[in-house]
Amino acid sequence: MTSKWISATRPWSLPASVMPAVTALAYIFLRQDRFPETDWFAGVVALAGAAVFHLAGNLISDYFDFRHGVDSRDNIGRTNLTIVDGILKPETVLAYGFGLLALGCAIGLLLAVRCGLPILYIGLAGVPLTVFYFRMKFSALGDADIFVTFGLLIALGVVYAATGVVYPGIFAVSAAVGLLIVAILHANNTRDRVNDARAGITTLAMKIGLKRSKFFYIFLVAGAYLLVLADICLGILPPASALVLLSAPAARANIRAMLGARSMEEIAALDGLTARLVLLFSLLLTLSCLVPPLLKSLA
Repeated sequence: MTSKWISATRPWSLPASVMPAVTALAYIFLRQDRFPETDWFAGVVALAGAAVFHLAGNLISDYFDFRHGVDSRDNIGRTNLTIVDGILKPETVLAYGFGLLALGCAIGLLLAVRCGLPILYIGLAGVPLTVFYFRMKFSALGDADIFVTFGLLIALGVVYAATGVVYPGIFAVSAAVGLLIVAILHANNTRDRVNDARAGITTLAMKIGLKRSKFFYIFLVAGAYLLVLADICLGILPPASALVLLSAPAARANIRAMLGARSMEEIAALDGLTARLVLLFSLLLTLSCLVPPLLKSLA
């Protein structure tokens, strides 16, 4: 009984919200001279709040995808099994989603009491992006929604919760992870172009066409690595952050799969493979931020 409630939230997607928060916390650890007073507990709570918002968004999006005919039994690589297969009723999934959204808001209120009102404003900016993501996606704005939410707001909120500082500079780091997270969505939408057209919606992948969608995927993946290298050159990240290049073979394999795809069945698993790349890339980036301070303390 419990498993259906867990699987309905698609917990395997959590790296998309957890890893931007983890890398943000690692960056704070790297720059302890800039953030001498750090509330790590509040930072972790903010991470948990981001994850709750993410799961709420998954449920709400699944409900509206089903209602608009986006998800059906014959979709390639479909993941929305809960409603389509009748495991939970659509209205139950929607109520579940808004329940988690309320929990996420409650976490935000608690953090506001502990840390200050800016964390509440950041969280409130994320509410419409979560609730109306389906509408943004249906109007070719889903990629922008995901980038702002996962590439910018999560990191900004976590850094503020932990340090009490609104620090837009974190975008230089979090945007790299954000680009890869958008690549997950873009791989999914490229694969689903036919089904989405049949449902009467317009995603960015549909609007720009298959050829440009393939090159946009390359831009997103390669852009993440270029941003990290630029951050190293600018002194924002340490030279150790070149560790992310260890994930380049996985990125290259994904790009080759996208470029060589002649049918959408050939990239049925590309969104999942891109999610794995997000996890590997983010872990390497996190490690590169943690190691230099630790080595310095041991010296």
